[in-house]
Amino acid sequence: MDTIIIVIKDSDDCLRLKEFLSSDYHIVICSELENIIDNLNDNRIVAIIMDLDDATEVNVAKYSSYKNIDNIQIPLIVGGNFTGNLLNLLNLGVSEVIVKPYNEAIIKLRINNAIRRAEDNEYRIMADFDTLTKIYNRTAFYREAKKLITQNQDINYDLACFDIDRFKIINDIYGSSVGDELLIYIANTGVKRMKKLGGLIGRLSGDLFAIVVPHQANIEDLLLQQMNEDIGNFDLGIKVVVSFGYYNIDDLSLPVNNMCDRAMMAIKKVKDKYNTSYATYDDELRDQVLEEQRIIDEMDRAFENDEFIPYYQPKFNMVTRTYIGYEALMRWQSPTRGMVLPSTFIPVFEKNGFISKADRVIWRKVCQDMVIARQKGHVLLPVSVNVSRIELYDPELGNTILKLLAEYELSIELFQLEITETAYMQDSNQMIEAVVKLKELGFTILMDDFGSGFSSLNILKELPFDIIKIDLAFLEHFDKNNKAEKILKSVIQMAKRLNMEVIAEGVETKRQEDFLVELGCNRAQGYRFAKPASASKIAYMVENGVIGVGDTKDEDSAIVNIDDILTTVYQQGEVDWYRQALLELNAQVFEYDFKRDNMIVFDTPTKENGSNLAKMEIPNYLYNVSIGRIVHSKDVKRYQTVFNGNQEFKVIYRRFMINHGSGYTWVKDTGRIIYDEDNKPKICIGVSRVISDEKLNEQMMNVLSVMEQSTDFDSSINHILAEIGDDFLLDRITLLLEEGNNYRSVYAWQDESIELEISDTFSIVRTELQEIVTYFKEHQIIVVNKNEGNQFSKQINKNFFDNQVKTLVIISLNDDIGEFIGCIVFTMINDYRQWRDDELWALQELVKGINVYLNKEKIFNRLDSILLTYNRVMEKLNDGILMFTYESQPQLLFINEAYRKILNIDDINVTNFLSTYYRSVDLDVQKQIHQAIEKCVETGEEQTLYHPLKTCEKQIIKAKTIYNLSPVKENGKLVIISITTKQCT
Repeated sequence: MDTIIIVIKDSDDCLRLKEFLSSDYHIVICSELENIIDNLNDNRIVAIIMDLDDATEVNVAKYSSYKNIDNIQIPLIVGGNFTGNLLNLLNLGVSEVIVKPYNEAIIKLRINNAIRRAEDNEYRIMADFDTLTKIYNRTAFYREAKKLITQNQDINYDLACFDIDRFKIINDIYGSSVGDELLIYIANTGVKRMKKLGGLIGRLSGDLFAIVVPHQANIEDLLLQQMNEDIGNFDLGIKVVVSFGYYNIDDLSLPVNNMCDRAMMAIKKVKDKYNTSYATYDDELRDQVLEEQRIIDEMDRAFENDEFIPYYQPKFNMVTRTYIGYEALMRWQSPTRGMVLPSTFIPVFEKNGFISKADRVIWRKVCQDMVIARQKGHVLLPVSVNVSRIELYDPELGNTILKLLAEYELSIELFQLEITETAYMQDSNQMIEAVVKLKELGFTILMDDFGSGFSSLNILKELPFDIIKIDLAFLEHFDKNNKAEKILKSVIQMAKRLNMEVIAEGVETKRQEDFLVELGCNRAQGYRFAKPASASKIAYMVENGVIGVGDTKDEDSAIVNIDDILTTVYQQGEVDWYRQALLELNAQVFEYDFKRDNMIVFDTPTKENGSNLAKMEIPNYLYNVSIGRIVHSKDVKRYQTVFNGNQEFKVIYRRFMINHGSGYTWVKDTGRIIYDEDNKPKICIGVSRVISDEKLNEQMMNVLSVMEQSTDFDSSINHILAEIGDDFLLDRITLLLEEGNNYRSVYAWQDESIELEISDTFSIVRTELQEIVTYFKEHQIIVVNKNEGNQFSKQINKNFFDNQVKTLVIISLNDDIGEFIGCIVFTMINDYRQWRDDELWALQELVKGINVYLNKEKIFNRLDSILLTYNRVMEKLNDGILMFTYESQPQLLFINEAYRKILNIDDINVTNFLSTYYRSVDLDVQKQIHQAIEKCVETGEEQTLYHPLKTCEKQIIKAKTIYNLSPVKENGKLVIISITTKQCT
């Protein structure tokens, strides 16, 4: 029962009021107003009746101030001689003023009405306002926004929706409570901003807000600037980015919810663009909305009428000239639209949830078509079907397809699955898990649209694909730019190293076909060989011999033959034959005369494009090798072993480009030494083959392996930089990261042969680096030779070209939303370097991997909060926990009570905590403990020690290195040690 509190000094009035109100309310009588507060926590108070005989307005104001809980009504009973202003009393918060003498029925009715009004107001607030942020909810915003724009038709309004980019990550990192605080903060600041601008704000859902504001010039920039200022004052630790979508209200009859839909469409447009935070709904988006709606309206009918069918595009082996399989492509045979291509309706399907149903329709029809082909006696070839991203979240996906194949008695080898690279980009962990499960079930997995994402090389290592389908983007400009040839060749070779097949998609011309075959890609798909066709047309082509079927494994025997060609008995008259055989294989025959120290290399390119060939003779050859003129200094000793008398040899080394350009190329020499009658070496004959592409792949695989295997961040970065520096023959690598108003060298590597010191304070003021930042908006990489000049200012050149620097390659680093946060500077100090396109491409790909590491590190770079978490959690554990940093000396960070008890420690300090384990035992025991902990830290292996004082107990010691704390010091590690005491067994 609801409660009414009566504060009246006249006891007769109290009893009288209690008597006629107690049938409907619980009555509490208080002699003093202050006593009301004691009753508020235990009862639902609906009214407080006060007696203010002879009261002044000052007293009314004082008493009304006790109304500290919303919606509690305060009827005042005043004497007949009250001379104050009744209107003033109402303005002061009084809900009813009842003048003596009063009628009991009337006073009861007036009190009931006041309470009902309060309840109605409370329900309205609950219905209209968001429970978290206390601003308008979706329904109320729609209503109030409509009211605002219709009541002020002389004002032009804009409606905007905005949300927080990657809000889920904020919740994951900091917890939902911090996420809620951010939403409340945005709501509060938004209310203040809207009051000044004459607009209003509401929360539609989650992190999605909407505002209506009077239109003014550059309103988009103004609101974005204000929002960034407000959010910048919210101390979160990471940058919060907001995306806006605008709709200029030009049709007042349009429902506000539709206006919001259009603004939200503009937000999606922002998400697809780089370095843009807002977009406006326009005619293009309008047409898209209308078309999407038309498609949605037709979907149910299309499924009912069985209008979705597979078309099959053959895959072709360009060497054997046979078809090797098909890709099933979804088509919509609409009675009103005709044949609809998937690019028209697939995005709508994915957005509205139809794609899963459509996929399953196509899968079943593919099985039905294969059964028909089998009944006709056709040879069945594998068909690959597309698997949408949403299917990867279905844990029963593989079993669903297996049941379908069993129903039609088809083998799993005939039903291949294609997954797009973009699916990996959107949720890499889910995709990896799904692909691994599908592979375990025996499916053949294809990566579709390879090359369309930014981490293609990582995908090759992380996912067990059988076949990659190279996106047409690799081939589009190969006529104009020879970079495509080098990049594509590297990808093909890397895929083969991982035992993956390669299929090129979108091949349309003979020139493209020849280009691919030359690069070693024998399989293709495209209009050059066949357009997508219906099952009946494919059957007709098979029956009439248009399609020959079958596939063979690629042969790489040419490489083996090159390596082995001269390991047989050498016959001097066969040099010309060898030359002719090797001319097209990027290999050359060489002949070295021991007596004359003279090297002859046949068919040496005199121009970089290989258009002119000549015999090159190098006198004093081994002398020139020894002083570093021909072979890179790092490889001289290894190369010289070739001439130490071994009959047959193979050696890989880096050779300088003698006739053209500068820099070096990787070479593999294979050959044998011929001896004279006195058994002395006479002639060395062999084949020198350029293997730069293969070696580049190997270098990239090495660095990617380091990224994959390393568990702590700083040591991983240091190791990666060292691998890149050594493999690419660099002198120095400097990683500049944003720090305040400067960009500072956070990580650096330098070749041991360079005597110059790396400056730990190398720093560039933000304004000095701005022109390079601007350059990076249009270019991905900067390559500069000091002697060639460049477009940058004197200040930039001074920053980068000091200390004898000759050549620079600078590649930008970006955060997880694409904004510039620093760069990596690859430096040649002693020599000018002519970079090959494929080398630069490889560096860019490796920097992308480093980018991922840097962005991940942001999450774990808050040591104070990590220690606080350990302190709260580990203090309660039964296991002993010790945390310390270890550089030159260990420094204590945390120790829990269980650790002290297990090791019988009364006190512990920062400097000698490792030596205070057992105060009552000898130094040998302490040394044993030290060694066990050091071995744990070094190997990660569990160690067991028996308690020196308690013979029936043993201690299990575990240690884990979390990450390297120092970018310079090798041993800067955060170590956690766990000790558990167990009874001996």
